[in-house]
Amino acid sequence: MRIGDQERDLAAECLREHLTSGRLDAEEFEQRLEVALTARVQSELDPLFADLPAPHPTSTHPTAMPKPAATPTVQPVATGSSCSGMNVFSGQSLVIGLIWTVFVVFCAVRGWDMWWLLFVPFVISANVHRRRRHVGHNRGGPYGHR
Repeated sequence: MRIGDQERDLAAECLREHLTSGRLDAEEFEQRLEVALTARVQSELDPLFADLPAPHPTSTHPTAMPKPAATPTVQPVATGSSCSGMNVFSGQSLVIGLIWTVFVVFCAVRGWDMWWLLFVPFVISANVHRRRRHVGHNRGGPYGHR
């Protein structure tokens, strides 16, 4: 039966466990690892573990096989869609957060004698929020969705 990258990676991981357990020396590990990483069928992997105790990457032991990771569903955004400006807003949020952080740290270091400078990020935040609401209403809703 043909194998894929997942099975080869599992075999390599099992070989690493045997190396760290002292069952394989470095030279033997390298030889077996090379075979494992170039194997195309399960029958090429089986001899690598014939003289070793568990763990084995065999398909007859379903607990030895890792479960496939759930891949997030990515949906492409078409040009001109109602969500095309959302990345700009998240970038603006990052910049505003950095501006607030810089101004608060600056004021704290100076002993709060220049506390009035906190009005600068406040005005910037208010203007960005107003622009977001305006853009959102033009797109059909407060968050840009219809």
